[in-house]
Amino acid sequence: MAAAPDRSTSKPRSVASRPSPAKDFRLFVGIDVKAFWGGDFATVTDYVNDRARLDSPNQPALPVNRLERVRFQHATKLSRNVIAIGDVKTEFAYGAEQDLGDWMRQQISVQTATQDQTDLIVDNLGKASNVLSESRLSGDRTSFVANSPMTAQVKKFNNLQDQNNALERSGKTQEEAAGLNRGNHDALIVTAEVSSPVPVADAYLVVLAQIRTEEKISQDVIFFRYIGTLGPKSKPLRIRKDNMPPGFELLDLDLHIYREGQEIANELSEKQFALTREEALEYLTLERISSNRGKTLPAEPAWSLAPAELLASEQPNEFDFPLTVHVDAKGHVTRVDESTIVPGQISQIVGDLMFFPATENGAAIASVAQINLRDFFR
Repeated sequence: MAAAPDRSTSKPRSVASRPSPAKDFRLFVGIDVKAFWGGDFATVTDYVNDRARLDSPNQPALPVNRLERVRFQHATKLSRNVIAIGDVKTEFAYGAEQDLGDWMRQQISVQTATQDQTDLIVDNLGKASNVLSESRLSGDRTSFVANSPMTAQVKKFNNLQDQNNALERSGKTQEEAAGLNRGNHDALIVTAEVSSPVPVADAYLVVLAQIRTEEKISQDVIFFRYIGTLGPKSKPLRIRKDNMPPGFELLDLDLHIYREGQEIANELSEKQFALTREEALEYLTLERISSNRGKTLPAEPAWSLAPAELLASEQPNEFDFPLTVHVDAKGHVTRVDESTIVPGQISQIVGDLMFFPATENGAAIASVAQINLRDFFR
């Protein structure tokens, strides 16, 4: 009988392992906001200067108070980052003067801060104007880029002016305040703390409030607020909605954050699933095929998954470079055409971009696409 092999000196078997890929992407249920215009509902693709831009043939940018009807549709979306929203609180108020004394003190404080911000922006506008003039006199090829600081400061100035005008419009006389029915609140105040793992410029908030009134068991109220730049540091938000139905009851509240019309997932978003980069690309491919059965389409950037550099920027002209890229059947950028000379940063951002792949008769294929990163900015 053969002797059993001696295992006392054998080495333990090791199993090679690699770290699991990070699940930095989110599949979630968000909302598409629709506004009635030109006899039909059009999607709101951006909000700036108290105006909503609509996805209709002439793409009008209308003051939100001119929108006749606003509604929403739930939609499955992909996001690259998750915004933290915490300490959400709501309270009822009575017009602009629930407490006239507190309101007046707050008004003076806000107007003083607004004036300080206005002075700073005007000073920056002057500096930007000087830079632009010097660039034009020198004949510098990048003079169009020098216009970006000017554009950014003008945008901030317009937003600040709109906010200040809204404050002024919300005021009532002391006699009107004294005549309010204290049992019928007609304003909603929402406060929250918001932060983002990566900087997000020009963010705006869509608030969806479900309410009950004497006339309706359930009614949706949708309103917009510009919230500016978000980052890792927590930012306090205080949002007030006046002209609500008197005596309304708040049933539910949803907060949705957007940049350039693209919704960014937040911690309160419905039905979230964490995905790896490859899983996100697989979802893009499946969505492309299932939504366009039998069609032949070119590859398109998935702007909802825009790289961090685009989300953080307020200067679109810095990215204004037409490029030819090669995209495989899974949506990866495999190569940037070297015939166009661009800054190294642009090539890196394009390499990080994710695509809906091209299709031929409904099947995903590798292709060549023409893109410009500036198209992210509406």
